[in-house]
Amino acid sequence: MANVIDFIINLQDKFSAKIYKISESGNMLQKSFANAVKTTNTAKFGFDTLGTSADTLRQKIQELRNQRDIIPIGELKTIRQYNSEINKLERQLGKVETLNGGWLKTKTSEAFSSIPSFLKNPVVAVGAVIGGSIKQGMENELQKANISTLLNGDTVKTD
Repeated sequence: MANVIDFIINLQDKFSAKIYKISESGNMLQKSFANAVKTTNTAKFGFDTLGTSADTLRQKIQELRNQRDIIPIGELKTIRQYNSEINKLERQLGKVETLNGGWLKTKTSEAFSSIPSFLKNPVVAVGAVIGGSIKQGMENELQKANISTLLNGDTVKTD
């Protein structure tokens, strides 16, 4: 057996370390995405609860009532689920309406918001007050002159 040839294959591993680094960064990226999704969901829940306006709630309630009205009478469980959801939304609507301060505060804020923005400027408001007081003073002086003219008659001085 002297004719046996032995081959020794020597491989150098140059890929394992790089593949390990890539997998580590992939795991870190996956954790980052998971945290981002969690944060986004938390923020979305916050915006959903804060962003519920009275009009949106009324619209949802009306949609649920419309859907409930087409359910067959035999589906009592489904109708009860719709009714409980409608009641929950109505309670939430009541909270939102009282959160805004009730009817008087809402109407006052609507009236104030209907005022043009340039009139809400304090400089313009001060100018309007000063202008109004000057106008009122001029009207008072004119009335005094009219009264004195009526009392004294139309005497014309000639010098």
